[in-house]
Amino acid sequence: MLFHLATPPGEGGIAVFELYGDGVEIPLAKLFRSAFAASGLPSTGAARLGRLIDDVSGEEIDEVLLSNEPADATWSRLACWTVSIHGGPWLQSRVATCLEAAGFERAKRREILERSVELGALDAFRASAFERLVEAPTERAAAFFLRQYEGELSRAVDEIREHVRAGSPSRARRRIDELLGASRVARRLAEPLRLLLAGKPNAGKSTLFNRFVERERVLVSPTAGTTRDFLRERIAIDGFPVELIDSAGLRASASDPVEEEAIRRVERESVDVALYLLAPPWDIDDEDRTFLEGLDAELVLRVANFRDEAPHGHVPEGIDHAISALHGDGIDQLRRLIVERVMGPGLEDTTGPFSSTQVGTFEALRRLLDGALVEISRATLDEFERLSIIGLRSAW
Repeated sequence: MLFHLATPPGEGGIAVFELYGDGVEIPLAKLFRSAFAASGLPSTGAARLGRLIDDVSGEEIDEVLLSNEPADATWSRLACWTVSIHGGPWLQSRVATCLEAAGFERAKRREILERSVELGALDAFRASAFERLVEAPTERAAAFFLRQYEGELSRAVDEIREHVRAGSPSRARRRIDELLGASRVARRLAEPLRLLLAGKPNAGKSTLFNRFVERERVLVSPTAGTTRDFLRERIAIDGFPVELIDSAGLRASASDPVEEEAIRRVERESVDVALYLLAPPWDIDDEDRTFLEGLDAELVLRVANFRDEAPHGHVPEGIDHAISALHGDGIDQLRRLIVERVMGPGLEDTTGPFSSTQVGTFEALRRLLDGALVEISRATLDEFERLSIIGLRSAW
């Protein structure tokens, strides 16, 4: 028997414990006293007000609401009992101790999900999506993982299997290719895009950092080298989670050993996009080129800052975009450029695998169909069935 604290620990109006396993009713009947003298535990789908009793001391712990939840009404898709108590760390600790004394083992959310997959209540795609859903950093990510939890990706696997069973491996292959193509976007809803701000001192990196974060997180100063270390912040761009990294002010010819080390650390950073900021007159000199050589050219966007200072709006060639970090001019367009640089233009909400394990599952299925574009043998069909079932059970 397991118990799981379904609400966050700490202070709150209520706290909810979930009880799982066979035979839960036996210890629960000793711990729960109904507020109505003639009634005991509630039936399936019902709830009852009462008191939780310490089975050891006989002391009343709290007034509680006990619910008997059917499988289709729970997040885990496992039947369980819920005990709702008044919130507060002390009461939560006391109830947990009481449940442990009654023979229950404490379980984390992942353990409940693993049990659900083991018993076939959820497949691995849906269980993984729920785990991501409760920690989704953006509205777009939450909407995507909710669809996956409700079975969107699982149904796609079933659709592919139906194509194979119907003797249409080419249609199955096309559907797999569609899902793998969509994975580039889907995975970015689970794995934050890493965005580096780089450039010489006083190029405006800290001002742009604050503009992205939408609050004054970094001290802005006309003194070169005010930022001497990485600053990191989680933000959202077009609904995608982003880890924003503000580097130290960079001089390729720096003589300060601290600044030299900062430059080396930037070159070692694993990033998806680097915004290299330039100040007027926006020319790229040897010092800029020395630093840019340490970055993958495909990952770099060269951004001219202080565009309001450009005579007649003119910015030199070789610049990808011009902005005013201080006034916000060009920032919305810059956000779109960042996302398009990583994932391409024309992004839409889509179905696709969102972890490397899931991608590997679909790649294995595609390899199996590579030699069966016209007809499919019984052995290949059996192997495809086996792999797809394994994927649904273990692609987490």
